[in-house]
Amino acid sequence: MRLVASAVDPVSCPRSSSLQVAFLSDQRKQHLPFLSRFLETQMFTTFIDRKILADFGERDPAIALFDQRVTASR
Repeated sequence: MRLVASAVDPVSCPRSSSLQVAFLSDQRKQHLPFLSRFLETQMFTTFIDRKILADFGERDPAIALFDQRVTASR
């Protein structure tokens, strides 16, 4: 089963919308214009799909690199 983030409509699912608001409220102000638009793209949906699959063993080299860079930046 493939999980698709875009299948959740923020209008019919207030939780999705509130999660986006919560996520955006934790970000730096200068990143908000990009992030608020990026959350609505197919690219973001694909990233989330790949991240979920990676958590279940289907390693994607791009996701592995992303995880390494996030860990290194902390």
